[in-house]
Amino acid sequence: MKETRTCSICGAEIKEDEALTEFQGKYYCSDCLDRETIICECCNERILFDDSVDGRVCHDCYVDHYCRCTECDALLHEADAHYYNDYPYCDNCYDNRSYEFIEDAQGFYDQKLYYEASQEIEKLVAEYTLPPMEEKKYDEKKTLIDVGIKSWKATSALQEVENLYNSGDYDLANTKISEIDTTLLTEERQQTYNDLQKKIEASRSLVEVEGYYNSGSYTSASNTLSGINTAYLTSEQNQKYGSLKEKIANAKAEAERKAENSTISYDKALELVKKYYRTYTTYNPPFYEKYDETASRWIIRAYEVISYPGELSHTSTFNIIGVDKKTGALYDEIVMETIIDDNGKYVANK
Repeated sequence: MKETRTCSICGAEIKEDEALTEFQGKYYCSDCLDRETIICECCNERILFDDSVDGRVCHDCYVDHYCRCTECDALLHEADAHYYNDYPYCDNCYDNRSYEFIEDAQGFYDQKLYYEASQEIEKLVAEYTLPPMEEKKYDEKKTLIDVGIKSWKATSALQEVENLYNSGDYDLANTKISEIDTTLLTEERQQTYNDLQKKIEASRSLVEVEGYYNSGSYTSASNTLSGINTAYLTSEQNQKYGSLKEKIANAKAEAERKAENSTISYDKALELVKKYYRTYTTYNPPFYEKYDETASRWIIRAYEVISYPGELSHTSTFNIIGVDKKTGALYDEIVMETIIDDNGKYVANK
């Protein structure tokens, strides 16, 4: 007859040839062994179930190698945990957290809070390691938000230009509006851009006209004034436009009247000839004389005196230059070409 033994837990009698395991001074049948003890999944040591953590690991292994998900409290081996702000998360909770970031960014985007949306999406990629399944979702949102931000910046820049225009800083407004990418503006904003650009152009031209008038450049003032589209001037600017137009016309008429009644003196003509030689040639003739005079020109001879020992000295003509009595233009009377035109520009040999 076979000897029997008793399970220390349930009291069942176990025959000698049947399984009975001794653990911590007690005998366990197979059922009680499975129910009352576990094998630690980390160190593979057997422990009592009541001494385990979540029925999976011993306490020592838990302390050294395990943590809990911050969100759902699931037991995690440290190698399997995802961390955000130094807090551990399981796979599922970590994935859900990335989705929340993207949803927050979408919420800001829908409210046209593009900067805030950008901050949220950048915070996601800076502080969070994206799981592969979330990368595509992130890329799509990032592209959408980037376009929104650029559009927002273009709209803000247009508003800045409008403020500069309203303050009268037309030059800076003109510089700023040229930097705006109009493809990022809505159709309505593009129309605002076009109108504002024309207003700035008209305003700058009006300021330029006033500058020309004040400096006595009446022809330039008149030409610039004629190119202004008055439809893009304010009512106040249109009043100034009309006033300037009248003043310029009167000033031009007066200047023309004075020009008709004035002529350049011989001394002034001689100074113009000397200035020409000083400025545009490498040789200054030592002597000048009035060679002739017509109704419209002073004719001046530039010459030098040639003298050799034992011989009579004689003069040598360097050139004969005509000076227009009205405009001061210079002409080479020998080769019959203009040297200095009516506007004082050097044009010889051009």
